[in-house]
Amino acid sequence: MRYPLNITGRRPRKRRAVRLIAILGVMALIVAACGDSDDDTTTTLAGAATTEAPMSEAGLPLPEKTSLEFGISALEFHSFPLHYASSTGILAKYGITELNETYTEGVTTAIQALVGGQLDVIAGTGSSVLSSLPTDTPFLTIASTLATMTDGLFATPDITSVEDLRGKKIAISTFGGESHAAVVLSLGTAGMTQEDVEITQIGGQGDRIAALIAGSVSAAPIDSARRGQMEEEGLVMLLNLADTDTQLPRGGLNVTRKWAEENPNTALALVAATAEAIKAMRDDPEAAIDEHLKWSEIEEREESQNELEGYLAVAQSDLRISNDAWLAMKEVLKGTNPAVADVDVTEAYTTRFLDQLVEMGFFENLGIETG
Repeated sequence: MRYPLNITGRRPRKRRAVRLIAILGVMALIVAACGDSDDDTTTTLAGAATTEAPMSEAGLPLPEKTSLEFGISALEFHSFPLHYASSTGILAKYGITELNETYTEGVTTAIQALVGGQLDVIAGTGSSVLSSLPTDTPFLTIASTLATMTDGLFATPDITSVEDLRGKKIAISTFGGESHAAVVLSLGTAGMTQEDVEITQIGGQGDRIAALIAGSVSAAPIDSARRGQMEEEGLVMLLNLADTDTQLPRGGLNVTRKWAEENPNTALALVAATAEAIKAMRDDPEAAIDEHLKWSEIEEREESQNELEGYLAVAQSDLRISNDAWLAMKEVLKGTNPAVADVDVTEAYTTRFLDQLVEMGFFENLGIETG
């Protein structure tokens, strides 16, 4: 097990091993090298195995690959379950004995590495998957770990309603990203569109908070868990998206469609191990916090506990989200990426592996309700 490395210059604290994957800044320059497998079973996304496969300790077909490259663009809890599955030995039960983690500190680098074949799987959002569909290397979400919106739209004291934001500047991280989606959804509650405001790319949540406190923007989406801190700064919450039924594909296991077709047993193992890891985090949160403190940049146990509680309150235990969530993300993206306007969102994700696990009684045995 190797812990994530920052490959962009600033190294996260508390790393226990040194490993560097050289990631080039252009797409598709490196051809993926697929691992060999002794399993003669062939499976596609649309069909079942043609021969009976040898089984892992956990009763699933042995994976085609036993060592995987996992990319993480943000050290947040929705990226944590697969790491936790590896560190606790859950992943090994399903036949994957090594998970090499790479911290890319940014989704663009992770996307480039997945396209180039340097990574097998990344923890990412649905926006990158939808954007990939018109390209020669379409991605596929095989499990969703986070869908519920938790952002609030915070504003300076002179703004008292979403309507007051007309013509005002709102900070986001990047166009087409989750913060952009949060703004579009928030504006929609007042019958407004993004054309009614000035949206500006600022950076991550810390940068958005700083810009809002400084008054250089009038509003910004910020995790509602920080409401107390924001109100201490004199900011006001105009809308809490956590109080709505709105969903977006905020976090999941993303692979290329080709990879999923070539490694269906490995994909099945990843999905099963992720579901079991989230269950383990719920069953023993203290153990999860212990590991999270080693993995993340957080040093205070209370902060890790708060983040874990916040994540588990909205985590997708059955790893499913609605098709409407993907349609909502498409609506956000097509304003900045016209090529997305014509994509079929059902091609962005698959429930094939989840359905297979349901048929096997996997979720029932773990005590996980499925929708």
